[in-house]
Amino acid sequence: MIVLELRSIDKSYRRNSPILRHLDLTVQRGDFISISGQSGAGKSTLLNIIGLLDTFDRGSYTLFGKSIRKKDFSKLQYYRDNTIGFAFQFFHLIPNVTVRENLLYSFIASNQSLRMRDLNRKIKLVLERLDLLSVEHQNVTLLSGGEKQRVALARSLVREPKILLADEPTGNLDPNNADRVVEILAQYCQKGNSVILVSHSEDIVQRAGIRYRLSHGRLVSYGC
Repeated sequence: MIVLELRSIDKSYRRNSPILRHLDLTVQRGDFISISGQSGAGKSTLLNIIGLLDTFDRGSYTLFGKSIRKKDFSKLQYYRDNTIGFAFQFFHLIPNVTVRENLLYSFIASNQSLRMRDLNRKIKLVLERLDLLSVEHQNVTLLSGGEKQRVALARSLVREPKILLADEPTGNLDPNNADRVVEILAQYCQKGNSVILVSHSEDIVQRAGIRYRLSHGRLVSYGC
């Protein structure tokens, strides 16, 4: 089942300086996709377009059979809240609250319905899998960079989005925690969800089932 499809996507921030050129991408249910490329190649821009955080200039975007048009972006809060999850490279955690509260507020913002007892159980399970239970009630401003990165991922996983976008999710992690995160993402795909991961690490990129390199504004498949 195709969950997301981009066709001939163009994106420029300055005139005559395109970031993405006629880019195509098809994502099936359960796909684990990695995207690599040089700094400035447009990887984060592509994730922002997929995550409905940025618009595209030309082309077509289909999400779960619905055509996403540029003029509709302000009306797409439902998809941002319930369908697409984002683990940001720079965390974007809610400051001066605890790890648990960051996960709790993220779930509440998605407008999903769950009894508090079940939500507490889900939060603890996600934190345990990411080795964060010991800092559950700690203020996020006191965490290390690696802990903040794992909290950013946990905040997305607790909502169980059908598509998870991960921008350099292992960039601040030691090898053991990096392996843990990639394994969790792979298992998440096995449940029928889709993951698109951006990374500069060749070791991480090679763990994905489908691998692309973003070059000259287009995705090139390799090593599959």
